[in-house]
Amino acid sequence: MRADPDRVARVQLPPAAHLGRVVDEHPLGGEQGLDLAAAVDDPGELEQLAEPDHLAPDRDLLDSCRVLLGHMFRLANAMREHRHALMAVFLGGAAGGLLRVWLGRSFASGATAWPWTIFLINVSGAFTLACIATWFRERPPESRFHHPLWTAGFCGTYTTFSTMQLEIFVLLQHDRYGLAAGYALASVLAGYLAIRLGTQLVRRERGEDV
Repeated sequence: MRADPDRVARVQLPPAAHLGRVVDEHPLGGEQGLDLAAAVDDPGELEQLAEPDHLAPDRDLLDSCRVLLGHMFRLANAMREHRHALMAVFLGGAAGGLLRVWLGRSFASGATAWPWTIFLINVSGAFTLACIATWFRERPPESRFHHPLWTAGFCGTYTTFSTMQLEIFVLLQHDRYGLAAGYALASVLAGYLAIRLGTQLVRRERGEDV
């Protein structure tokens, strides 16, 4: 969709001096910066900014920029509060993703053969996630770092639903319909059984009823 040149030409940017006064009156750091973010109480403003109408001449471009900056500061504050969890997800995700890539390349199967590598990765990942999640749920660690490190981080990138779908698509392209259906069904059933087994093993280890 091409922009209307006449409409764009009618947009008047505020003078540079006016922008400078706004920055001076509303510094984007410290407590005053947080107050600016807290003053943005209408989440719908952000959606309006994504619409083409936000360039209409009757809309104050400076106000739109201030609304957007407010939402950006809110996001930055939320990320700062959860920076340890984000770092844990990043580290665990890097380890899980690298391990999956190494296994996938080291034990690759043919395009028309049963995808054993990804199948075993997903099943073992489901088992590992069940064990870790059950253990952390019933015995929460003192640090908030471990849960996102192993669950959303490591297990989240070690397992791969998208690659499984791609392998099913490749099997279908080679007219291996039975193999594709069996692989899809086996992946779901084996993953569910792995979840059940991992949960029961952890609970039995802790002497609880399963």
